Amino acid sequence: MVGIWEQWRRAHRDDFQNKYGHIAWLLYVPVDDQMLRAIVQFWDPSYRCFVFNKVDMTPTIEEYSSLLRIDHMQPDKIYWRAQKTGHRRKLVKLLGMTTVEVDQHLKTCYMFICIHRNCI
Repeated sequence: MVGIWEQWRRAHRDDFQNKYGHIAWLLYVPVDDQMLRAIVQFWDPSYRCFVFNKVDMTPTIEEYSSLLRIDHMQPDKIYWRAQKTGHRRKLVKLLGMTTVEVDQHLKTCYMFICIHRNCI
């Protein structure tokens, strides 16, 4: 991955960073293998977070934005990874809204799909 990143021209890297933030810089973060082996025991794949003593731990929006150097994330919005598997139907059930209402409030913010907190 590092080799691919370094082969790209500056303009291509800039386009990538404008779209995805500085996520590519994670390629250069040294990985502590022993720490990774230890922490993986606490990963819960069904919830996609770490669980310590029955407490779910996941980075906050602020921590993600700091890690990825994305300064345009807005903490008053709810972000999630867009999936093509009926996420609108799940939102309709969770929020008690109609499909039309959910579609009206869904907005794409950079690479995320979000619903403003006030709409819930």
